[in-house]
Amino acid sequence: MDDQRFLIAKELYQQKIYNQAFDIYTEVENKGYKKYEMFIELGHIYFHHMGLSNAYQRYLKAHEIEPKQTYPLMRMLKCQDQLNQPVEMFIEDYFELLIESNDFSEKELKKIKLVYQKQGKEKLFESVESKAIQALIEKKQHEKISHEALFQKIDHMKLVYHQNTKNAVNLMALIDLLEQDNRNDEIAEILDHAYYNINHFEVDYLYARHYIRIEWMTDAMTAINRMEARLKKHELEHKMIKFYEYKKLAELYQLLGNEALYQFYDKKMIEKQNQMKPRHKKKPTLERS
Repeated sequence: MDDQRFLIAKELYQQKIYNQAFDIYTEVENKGYKKYEMFIELGHIYFHHMGLSNAYQRYLKAHEIEPKQTYPLMRMLKCQDQLNQPVEMFIEDYFELLIESNDFSEKELKKIKLVYQKQGKEKLFESVESKAIQALIEKKQHEKISHEALFQKIDHMKLVYHQNTKNAVNLMALIDLLEQDNRNDEIAEILDHAYYNINHFEVDYLYARHYIRIEWMTDAMTAINRMEARLKKHELEHKMIKFYEYKKLAELYQLLGNEALYQFYDKKMIEKQNQMKPRHKKKPTLERS
C-alpha cells in the first residue's frame, strides 16, 4: 500500500502539484516508509517552500539510504550555506564521504569553492582543493582499470550465457554485470528474449529487480504484479510452488522498503521450506523378552 502511495506522490511531484505530493510523502514517512527519491523530493519541497532545517534532515535521510551518492550531500551543503553555517563544519563532517562518493567530480568541487568564496574563506579552500584533486586523479585511474576488467567479465559472461540460454543463474549473473555498466537497453533486449527460454516468473523477477535498481517503480510493480498473479493462479489450481518463489518476492519487497509484504512472503517461504523437510519415521523399538 505504501509503495502505491509513494508512486502517486511521485507522479504528483512530477506534475508540480507539490502540496498534494507533500501531504502523501509526509503520510508515508510518518509510517516509517523509507525511499531515497521520496526524501530527495521532500527535501526540495521543504527547501523551496517551508524550511531549510527540515530540508537538510530529508537530504540527510536520503544520504543514509544511499551513502555513495553525491547529490544529497551537496544539497545538505546548500542548506547549511543558506542557514549561514560555516562551510568548514560541513567539510569536517562530510568531505571524506563526498570525495569517495560515486559521482563526485570537478563540478562539485567548483560549487564547494563558491561557498568558500561567498564566506570569504578562499585560503581555507586551498587544502580542501588539493586533497579533492588528488582523490579525483586516483579515482579516474581506478575507474579506467575497473572498466577494462568489467568489459572482459561481460564478454566472458555473454559467451557462457549464450552457450545455454535456458540457464537462469547465468542470465542473472550477466544482468548483474550489465547493470554495473548501466546498459539498460541491452538488459531489456536480453530479458525480452529470455521469456522464450526461461520460466516467466524468473524473468519477471529479474525485470522487477532491475527496475527497482534504476528506480522505474511503476514498471517494477507491473513485473511484481505478474509474479504474484502467477503464484495465486498456482495456489488456486493446487500446483506446486517452490519456496524460492516466495523468497524472490520477499527480496523485491525488501528492496522497495515494504516491510509488511517482505514479512508476508518471508513467512510463506519459511512455511514452504518446512513442508518440504523430510519427516523421519521413528524406528520401532524391540521388546525385550
